[in-house]
Amino acid sequence: MSAPRDPELGELLDALEAGDFRLLGRRAAALARESESAAVRRAARDLARRIGPGRAEMYLLVLGVALLVVLAVRHLAGWL
Repeated sequence: MSAPRDPELGELLDALEAGDFRLLGRRAAALARESESAAVRRAARDLARRIGPGRAEMYLLVLGVALLVVLAVRHLAGWL
């Protein structure tokens, strides 16, 4: 990733390499809101987007919850 040189952004990249996604998520959102540089804000938003759930993960989560609800309702209604 080609990122602008910024000390706070460098800390985020170090957190990404170390696997500290909790720290990265909190600080990336704050940096994306508070940085004066548009390039740093853009890079921080990109880092936050990369560690968030993707579209496929969200679809699978919704599908799994829907299946769980259907099976629970069928069981409670005695349709087995």
